[in-house]
Amino acid sequence: MVRGIRIVTSFTIMLLILGSLLAIIIPISSARQTIFDCQTIVQIEYDEDAANSPFLPVDMTKEIPVTINYYIRGYFDEEVPLAYEHLENNFIYLDIIEKPEWCTASLSPDFLLMFPSASGEIENVTLIVKVDENVHAFDIGTIKIEVRVQDMRVIKGGTFNGEISFNPGYLPLLDLNVPSDTVKMIGPLDTAKFDIDIENLGNAKTIVSSNVLDIPDGWIVTIESETVIGTITIGDSPNRRISLIVRPPYDFGYHNDREVIQVSLTPSYFEDPALAGEEYLLTFIVQSKGFSTPGFEAVFVIIALIGVAVIAKKTKLKSGKGGSDA
Repeated sequence: MVRGIRIVTSFTIMLLILGSLLAIIIPISSARQTIFDCQTIVQIEYDEDAANSPFLPVDMTKEIPVTINYYIRGYFDEEVPLAYEHLENNFIYLDIIEKPEWCTASLSPDFLLMFPSASGEIENVTLIVKVDENVHAFDIGTIKIEVRVQDMRVIKGGTFNGEISFNPGYLPLLDLNVPSDTVKMIGPLDTAKFDIDIENLGNAKTIVSSNVLDIPDGWIVTIESETVIGTITIGDSPNRRISLIVRPPYDFGYHNDREVIQVSLTPSYFEDPALAGEEYLLTFIVQSKGFSTPGFEAVFVIIALIGVAVIAKKTKLKSGKGGSDA
């Protein structure tokens, strides 16, 4: 009997010790709820290659794949979800809470239904980004995403944030203003000049490469080979004027020459000329008409001077004879 009493006493003491330990670990007022509590964890990841590949502003959008990894952690994180198998999945809401002023962004879809588990569940969403024309090329943009998870009884929800960085690309875009009259008639010894006003509508400092296509034989055609133009995205002047100079053949004889002059203009990124835009083609017409006497001008001047001298001498002799007769 004494032995039985000792066993009961030892068992009672062990229960008291165990109870004391549980009382320390678990608040008495919510002991049953707390021991089964599980915390929600959400991991936000995105495709960095897709985000870092530059894309053009204005007419293009970028789609960045985003993955949402949702799981729970707790003492009984594997057992607790079993009690929710008969319930609907948990609601998870996604919002964009911060973005650059020069872009628009949206998430598709912007909410998810996911079942909580210790092993986790992954869903995919797409971040759609479009940038304005006034963004400077290759400026880093950051979009902040917020994910909100509702409570599911002992599974506690929460708010989680993630950041996604991306690069807007270089937009090679020009506005060309040429004279209203692109046809000029000149003499063989004259030159034709066409002013070309260029406005850089792109989003970075730009090199404009100029090239004359198929210069006619005997004609001299010149234009600046390269012109650097600023951009309003960093406060530079986006305007520049270049001139096309055309001189027709001027060999001796009568001329009635008419040629079509084509000029190619190509914009490229100042810091990396390999990033080039489309080619712009401009067309000008020059007609040279008249008589040309190259190299004979000096001869004509000498002949003229001799003629003047002869006439002056004859006039003087006549004046002298008239005086003698008197």
